[in-house]
Amino acid sequence: MQRSWSARTGIGFNRPMTFAQRYPISPSALAVAMVLVACAFFAGASLVAKVLAISSAEAALHPLQLAFGRFLAGTLMLTPILAWKGKRAITSAVPALYLVRSGCSVGAISCIFAAVASLPLADVTALNYASPFFTLILARLVLKEAVNRARWVAVAIGFCGVVFIANPSGSTLHPMTLIALLSAVFMAGELISLRFIAQRDPTTTTLFMTNLVGLLICAVLAPFVWVEPTATQWALMGLVGAITVTGQVFFIRAIGMVDVSLIAPIFYSTLIYAAIYGFLVFDEIPAYSTLLGAALIVGSGWYLGHAERRIGQ
Repeated sequence: MQRSWSARTGIGFNRPMTFAQRYPISPSALAVAMVLVACAFFAGASLVAKVLAISSAEAALHPLQLAFGRFLAGTLMLTPILAWKGKRAITSAVPALYLVRSGCSVGAISCIFAAVASLPLADVTALNYASPFFTLILARLVLKEAVNRARWVAVAIGFCGVVFIANPSGSTLHPMTLIALLSAVFMAGELISLRFIAQRDPTTTTLFMTNLVGLLICAVLAPFVWVEPTATQWALMGLVGAITVTGQVFFIRAIGMVDVSLIAPIFYSTLIYAAIYGFLVFDEIPAYSTLLGAALIVGSGWYLGHAERRIGQ
């Protein structure tokens, strides 16, 4: 058998190491990085929505129209899933639950888009973090789940944070603060319905069906408040959808790599991104009450996660 030239001469050529070989990254570190990227996209979607909402050069669009554009872009981006999986992409074991999940998603997104037009990005984002606490309450009322003391303590601390952000000085409560809180309630309903769906449908089906049904709901409701968008507004609505779906892809991929308990605290970085975006684009400086309230909400989330891990051990 004839040997190769490198074997006969003793001179070999080593292939150059790839970046991944030279700088190996653990799955945990990669998952954390992906969540940080996802959170930057999520905060960016609210930023673009605020630009759309406060644009004075063009007629203001109703939040339902913004939601329509977001779900339209999301559905179009996810259409390759339909081409790849065919009928399986829209075959669900619990199709009726998508009316609940997508309905709550439309409600949450519409409320967020309405709130960011009048409130700082950081305030709206912080108030949205009340959703885990509403989720606990709904889990107790709807699912009849047992809620331990640690969870109720977290709810109480988080509620104090919401009070600080909403009305710390006893002044008149801004109506949009209630709208931002309502978005957290819708998000809680979305999470409750997801608990049933995730046990029966694959992730790709869940992602595609949520966007498709959300688009259909908006298509029914949006004509009642429709204002003809300009080309720029269409482009920005599409950008909101593209940014959101991209963030979802990063986030779902990260969830599949490590335990949710590891990356859940990292999700609070959305608040930091929102504060940075608000300052850079709109000169918004978070008030001390917002910072204190956000610290209480984030702290309650950290406390709950820590308590749940100790119980699990």
